[in-house]
Amino acid sequence: FQLYITMRLHENIFFKKADTLITVSDNDKDQFSNRNSNKSIFVIPNFLDFDKYNHTQNYKRENYFVMTANYNAYMNVEGLKWLLNDVWDYEIDKNSKLLIVGKNSDKILDDIGLSSKFKNVLAVGPVEDVNPYISKSKAVLIPLLQGSGSRLKCLEAMALKTPIIATPKGVEGIESEFFLVAKTAQELKNKLLNYKLNKKIGDNLKKDFINNYSLLANTKKIKDIINYVLKK
Repeated sequence: FQLYITMRLHENIFFKKADTLITVSDNDKDQFSNRNSNKSIFVIPNFLDFDKYNHTQNYKRENYFVMTANYNAYMNVEGLKWLLNDVWDYEIDKNSKLLIVGKNSDKILDDIGLSSKFKNVLAVGPVEDVNPYISKSKAVLIPLLQGSGSRLKCLEAMALKTPIIATPKGVEGIESEFFLVAKTAQELKNKLLNYKLNKKIGDNLKKDFINNYSLLANTKKIKDIINYVLKK
């Protein structure tokens, strides 16, 4: 609630004083345009430096899904609870593993009371580098139900050629035709049960990443904003 109040203060007080707004997605731009029609609004998507992901491209894929997140964040905890209560079942658990990786992931299953429900849902804990876990997985799961902006975890998977299975919120703000999107718990369950790794999907996600969400692709957008501000 405190975070919500802080956000609203920024939007209602500080944003009104700004000449220019920068958002990370077209969806966010549309929302701010409705309230700030007289302002210039630029879009610079979240992006990553692709050079940092080259060294983890050649890991052999293993039979597990992975969900990487900060499990101190409300939306990630709620997404995981929904995944384990409404989607993941004993049939999926019999054929696949789910690795939960990131801050507080070593405690989160106990916190939500699901530490012993499934034998193949494994908490890894915080790690120095999530890239190897993503690169070895057969798919990244992003089962988010709320939030805004765009997900760095989605971009990390794209850079590492790892397919993404997500809710619409999980890939919101990021454009690609190659996400495997499920709108309901049953749809997501079916995708997990019938999933087969497709190398072409990973290759196409990497292309979309390089063309739209890499440092190189966004350099010109950043320069345009700097030039706009200097002229103002």
